[in-house]
Amino acid sequence: MRQGVGFCPHCGAKRSANPGGSRGKAVPGKPVWLIVLALGTVGFFSYLFVDHLPGGDHPVIALQPGVSVSASGNHADQVAVVPRTEGDNLTIPLSSVRENRIVEFEYSDGTVTVPLLAFVTGEGKLVTSYRMCEPCNSKKFSIDGDRLSCGNCETQWSLNTLEGLQGTCQKYPPEPFPSRIEGDVVVMSIAQIKNWQIRL
Repeated sequence: MRQGVGFCPHCGAKRSANPGGSRGKAVPGKPVWLIVLALGTVGFFSYLFVDHLPGGDHPVIALQPGVSVSASGNHADQVAVVPRTEGDNLTIPLSSVRENRIVEFEYSDGTVTVPLLAFVTGEGKLVTSYRMCEPCNSKKFSIDGDRLSCGNCETQWSLNTLEGLQGTCQKYPPEPFPSRIEGDVVVMSIAQIKNWQIRL
């Protein structure tokens, strides 16, 4: 027999289809998509874990302006101030925040009323927030050392980051929103204020 027909000319056995190639079994291709999926899953859950670790700056507070205070002592109760509507903004006197360190006020347009709070952190950041601890419906807060305290359920948060420290309502600190300082007033957007929604 001729060698080109695929049989051994001596014994008649059928030749390999690729006589010059590998004589072992072909190795199946690795499932690359499974490796990519596994790495993506590990990366996603690693991000979630790191993102929810305690501590770190609050994203809103980190961008707030700094302000010096004249109030002294470790304890301060919220003091009522009267805001003013100026065009699209709500303003309060910066001096009242400096003197008291924590003040309460409200926005009302006749159809909606929103309780508000302004205070200064231990790091000297101005914070404006909605004045509500939703689970216990509290609108009363105080500063105790480096903590913000709820006047109803006695939950406490870090004054600098609003990270929960103790109590039943740790996930519901007064929710901050952006504001700015212009001259001798604290300026807040009315549109931002009216956009508030209860978190429960």
